[in-house]
Amino acid sequence: MNLNRFKELLVKEASNGRYVFSFFYYPSFIEKLKMTVPFKDREYNERTHEWTISKDFFERAVNVAQRYFDKITIEIETPEGTALIDVSSGREIVQRDLFKCSPNDLHDKEQKKNRENKTEPQHNSLFSLTPHRR
Repeated sequence: MNLNRFKELLVKEASNGRYVFSFFYYPSFIEKLKMTVPFKDREYNERTHEWTISKDFFERAVNVAQRYFDKITIEIETPEGTALIDVSSGREIVQRDLFKCSPNDLHDKEQKKNRENKTEPQHNSLFSLTPHRR
């Protein structure tokens, strides 16, 4: 069993600007989440064991989660594909046409574009989250 999975949080964008938090049972984080997000802005799904947080408290909940989880990934659907944001590094990856090319092809295409434009790689984050330092 991979024990590191216990310290990972996956956040997915849901409907109506809400976000679903998926993680292994973590009592101390759940307690802090309940103190941070008002009852009307959070919902627990007993079937899936996931928490849904309103967009108004999303950033605050992620900032709190940085104190508890080693890895936090936010998954958002964009017109280009699924964007995965690694909160600790601020790195954003967009998965496009998953079965038409490999990740290396995307990387090579981005490198070529940067060379042609003589620019540094851009790291446009969708969120203004600051990594939590331990």
